[in-house]
Amino acid sequence: MLTHFWPGNDRAAAVAAARQEFGGEVLAAEVGLTVPLGTS
Repeated sequence: MLTHFWPGNDRAAAVAAARQEFGGEVLAAEVGLTVPLGTS
């Protein structure tokens, strides 16, 4: 999950770049977003 963005930077471009480098799911944090966590 990407959590910090500089003002004026393109969030979608940051997510796209992260997806190219990381093999898993990539999310951009935003106000009100909740992500359920698994239990082990």
